[in-house]
Amino acid sequence: MLTRIFNWWHSYSRSTRKRWYIGIVYGLLASAFIFSIYNAFFAVHPTCSDGVKNGAELDVDCGGTCSQLCLFQRVQKIRILEKAAIPTRPDYYDLYTVIQNPNPTSGIEDLRYTFEVFDGTGASVAKRSGRTFLLPNAEKYIVEPAVKLEEPPAQVNITFQPISWRDLTNYIQPEVFARNKEIHSTPSLEQSGMELTGLVNNKSDIDFQDIVITVIVREQFSDEVVAVNRTDMQTLRASEERRFVVNWPFTFSASSPQIEVQAETNVFDNDNFIRESGITVSDPFFSGQ
Repeated sequence: MLTRIFNWWHSYSRSTRKRWYIGIVYGLLASAFIFSIYNAFFAVHPTCSDGVKNGAELDVDCGGTCSQLCLFQRVQKIRILEKAAIPTRPDYYDLYTVIQNPNPTSGIEDLRYTFEVFDGTGASVAKRSGRTFLLPNAEKYIVEPAVKLEEPPAQVNITFQPISWRDLTNYIQPEVFARNKEIHSTPSLEQSGMELTGLVNNKSDIDFQDIVITVIVREQFSDEVVAVNRTDMQTLRASEERRFVVNWPFTFSASSPQIEVQAETNVFDNDNFIRESGITVSDPFFSGQ
């Protein structure tokens, strides 16, 4: 094959081959010139302000060759303040953690977590997973009740799946809080227990579909956690105050109980904002994305 090409090429005169050489060189130079003109004046190059993740960027218009850091590079990590297993009934424990978001303008719409319990040998004996949300600059209680364990746990860990932070510029904290908290025993013929009552107040201008109520009861003088629990409240109107009740099907002792109640609402979920008379409420607590 190469021999045939060689013979074909040399079948032309020397002057013809020279003209071919010159034509090829000029063709290459012309192509290079046209490409440089296109690249300089017509080609679209990645920039750090084009609203597209391209080039060496780690996210849209940030990271890599851009001077602007991406949100996941700027945020501080979630802080785990407490985590433990609280004995309830024989062979059952309630798992809880207190975490903190130190970022004033960044939150997590879908926070997926896993509690893992270990025995004295370091072996994993139980796991419990769930999902929640985390508001900016917030301390959050997470409770997973009634985990069956054959022996007292030696260690409790909590881990999080890869986190997608959301930048919440001009975020406004919803004004939902609990007050008038009282705890007492509820003796009955079948089973004694404990009951916590209180009031949840919505001082925001928005009606909410769901309120999450999480409770931690401590012994005031030792700060030891003696009980945890959670419940949900459906529909809390603007400026409304409603009574809530949390029950435990067992008793616990606290000579001077310190009751911590966290009432939260998910501002990431548009379905959580009640719509009336055809009016749509969307993201009323923040404007940033």
